[in-house]
Amino acid sequence: MNRVIVHSDINHCYAQLEEMRNPALRHVPMAVGGSAEKRHGIILAKNDLAKAAGVLTAESLREARRKCPDLVILHPDYEAYMYCTEQIKDIYRQYTDRVESFGLDEAWFDLTGTKRLYGDPLELARRIQQEVYQCFGIRVSMGVSWNRVFAKLGSDLDKQMGFTVITPENYRELVWPLPVEELIMIGRRTQLKLNAMGLFTIGDLAQTDGMAVTRRLGKIGGLLWRCARGFDMSPVLCSGHQEQAKSVGSSKTLVHDVTTLRQLRQVCRVLCESAA
Repeated sequence: MNRVIVHSDINHCYAQLEEMRNPALRHVPMAVGGSAEKRHGIILAKNDLAKAAGVLTAESLREARRKCPDLVILHPDYEAYMYCTEQIKDIYRQYTDRVESFGLDEAWFDLTGTKRLYGDPLELARRIQQEVYQCFGIRVSMGVSWNRVFAKLGSDLDKQMGFTVITPENYRELVWPLPVEELIMIGRRTQLKLNAMGLFTIGDLAQTDGMAVTRRLGKIGGLLWRCARGFDMSPVLCSGHQEQAKSVGSSKTLVHDVTTLRQLRQVCRVLCESAA
């Protein structure tokens, strides 16, 4: 491979971080969830014991407790999670200046050109994975490929410290049989449009007429077609890079229902002042 791009994903991120802070939680079914009183009452992450009991991410706390009455639910501590995940990404930054975060729990990093310093980049990626586990007790799955799209796909193929290498020689066997919605940037609406064209797998998309997809979906269709064929040469951005803001907004989840226009105006005024 000309480029060696790694995508790392902290499995069950919030739950793992809570277990790191309190190892006793590894021995009980536990989930990180919101507050039912403040209308954030869903499961955000769960540990393996909770998963074994049937608890699902994004389901209501009530449903989760119905499945697992002994479930321990912790409220999220985002400030602590941000601090911990940055510490993990600092390990990546020891080996390359190209580390691009994708949310708290995911990141790409580019090991192209590190061979003279650290040896084989694939073995370096494995050592980094082990270093994270030894330093923090945190399991990360990793995907390695010559492009960012396939690297992210690889990290999803094998969880629990999985390590998947997708190359120009094997991507047709590993990537093309996957459902088309597994490709990054494909949401539910785009999936339905592709399915309506008879495209159900990434291989279907890759082997169809790219112009037909572009005509159906516009510019994004051509981009998706190229990604499915591995034609993604977008760079991993340098650490600290910040995109210029394209819009400014403000939002808030209300504790109580808004039932009058007067109440709604008060909420809108607060949000408008915050955005301004």
